Amino acid sequence: MTLCFLNIGSSEMVMLLFVAPVMAIGIYALYQCITNPQLTTTQRIVWLIIILSVPLFGCVGYLLANKTNKNNGAVRK
Repeated sequence: MTLCFLNIGSSEMVMLLFVAPVMAIGIYALYQCITNPQLTTTQRIVWLIIILSVPLFGCVGYLLANKTNKNNGAVRK
């Protein structure tokens, strides 16, 4: 299947539909990790190593852990 007006074939469509969102999540997780003021330098380095060595699971794990920390911090009065 090709989209003639864009000259996009099947492999490019797979790339757009599956790889591009994973890369976007990875870039977002890296940005959040680098700019998170709650992390110490050691924690930041460990998370960066995890995110870069196991991209999909590392990104999702960081974002879930970060979401949990933000929710716990928001409960304080």
